[in-house]
Amino acid sequence: MESVLEKRVTKEGRLIMEKYRNLKIEYIDDSSEYLINVSLTIKGKILCFFLSKHYPFRVPMLHVNGTDYIQLISFSFPDLQCYLEKINKLCLCCSSLLCSNNWKPAVKLMNVIEEYENINKIIRKCLYKKYIRIVCNHYNIFIEEIVETITKFID
Repeated sequence: MESVLEKRVTKEGRLIMEKYRNLKIEYIDDSSEYLINVSLTIKGKILCFFLSKHYPFRVPMLHVNGTDYIQLISFSFPDLQCYLEKINKLCLCCSSLLCSNNWKPAVKLMNVIEEYENINKIIRKCLYKKYIRIVCNHYNIFIEEIVETITKFID
């Protein structure tokens, strides 16, 4: 007989499979805190959720290619900080669904996956903007209109 936790994970797993077509759910039989590992690959990155016996009432852990997700998004640089100020956020990790202050049992793993993809887009866009000026300066392109045009294109 399936537990409530197993039913929830199975139901969420079906939603993830519909969109990403690759999912592995592993149930762990020892007495460790984390009983279920849910993993999938998105654009070459392995996302692995670790769910405790208290899920969904306790925040799951997420690792991306073996590194803690919160650790990955808890950095800043000027272009990213400017973007965050525009959208009235202090930092990426404080606004993450996996922040213990933001977690609610109604949040699904799919919501976290979508957040991961959106944060990746934000970081990529900010990094592109950061390096536009560096590349233009390196190739002696000093026409501000070109830099601004490329920056608008990225936005």
